[in-house]
Amino acid sequence: GREAIPYQDPCHWPVGKPTRSVTGVTMTANVKPARAALYLRKSTVDLRAGDNRSLIDQRHDCERLAKAQGFEIVDVFEEQEGTSASHMTDHARPMWDKAMDLMGHTYDTLIAWKMNRCTREGMVPMGTLLDHCEATDGRVLTTDGHDTAGKEYRIIGAVISEIDRKTITEMSEGICRGKEGQRRR
Repeated sequence: GREAIPYQDPCHWPVGKPTRSVTGVTMTANVKPARAALYLRKSTVDLRAGDNRSLIDQRHDCERLAKAQGFEIVDVFEEQEGTSASHMTDHARPMWDKAMDLMGHTYDTLIAWKMNRCTREGMVPMGTLLDHCEATDGRVLTTDGHDTAGKEYRIIGAVISEIDRKTITEMSEGICRGKEGQRRR
């Protein structure tokens, strides 16, 4: 049978831009430091005083991954606090749009904390993201190990995006049920 590929902490991946060999195996070319941008998003507004811990922590984790991978961070795209990426809202995401416009031009790798920071809308938007990465020779890396450069990621990304979509739908239904129960009391 096939041997399982052991998990590798993304902070220990090879440095450089992914390239594909004739055999289809992803290799890494060690060229000039690869250019990366960070994408940060928090969908809820934090009413506590002070800086938003979630965004600070996201940034720290993304910077750590960029440093471990030898990336030069050339831009940071941070959405306004409270910006959702769910299929249940119609929030404009100007920083996401700008990040997609600049991918392949000013940077090659977008680093996000988790893939659900990029989209929670399901398979179609994930497919659009993967097509865009392919067209711009870009990629998305996340601090929890996702890398859109792998050719198997089309399948993985579809499944993950649908799980995220289902999770956000169930959370919303639970919140609505709770509010309805409060109103009845």
